[in-house]
Amino acid sequence: MTPVDVEPREGERLLVFARDQPDYIPLPVAVDSDGMVTSVWEPTADELHALLCGGQIRLCVHTFDPHVGEPGHYLQPVSLDVLSPPCGMKES
Repeated sequence: MTPVDVEPREGERLLVFARDQPDYIPLPVAVDSDGMVTSVWEPTADELHALLCGGQIRLCVHTFDPHVGEPGHYLQPVSLDVLSPPCGMKES
C-alpha cells in the first residue's frame, strides 16, 4: 500500500508525518478540529487483485510501547498490507 495525498475537507489542515524521517514513509494526512487524522492509501495492482479475490487488509500499529492504550501512551506510525488468500486462479 502507498499513502497518497489527501483532499482536505472544510476545516481540516494538511500535515505530513515523518516528512524528514528516512526510516519511515512520509504520511500525508488531513487533521480535523477534533484531532481526527485521515490518511488515504492506494493498493498496488497485486494487492488489488488479492482484495478482489477475497483478501483482507491488515493494519499494523508500530507503537514500540508495551503500555500502549494506557494513559500517556499513544499510537504511532502504522503500515497497511493485503493478506492474500488463494483464489483458485492458476498462472498460465
